[in-house]
Amino acid sequence: MDEESTKIKPCPFCGVVPTESDILASYGLKVVACENRDCRVKPYVVGYTLEEAVEKWNIRKGDIDNDK
Repeated sequence: MDEESTKIKPCPFCGVVPTESDILASYGLKVVACENRDCRVKPYVVGYTLEEAVEKWNIRKGDIDNDK
């Protein structure tokens, strides 16, 4: 994974940079989550690696092929 793709995008709902967490490490999972107190949505994603979680987090509407 190159440096550009590992850059975490801000929360699409509040604009704050999310945090990376090992809170589910005992399950072998990594979490990227918005922990801004003022964010009403507080989205999060889970991946088996940090790279996978960041990749999922960075997906935005329009990034997914809707023809499938």
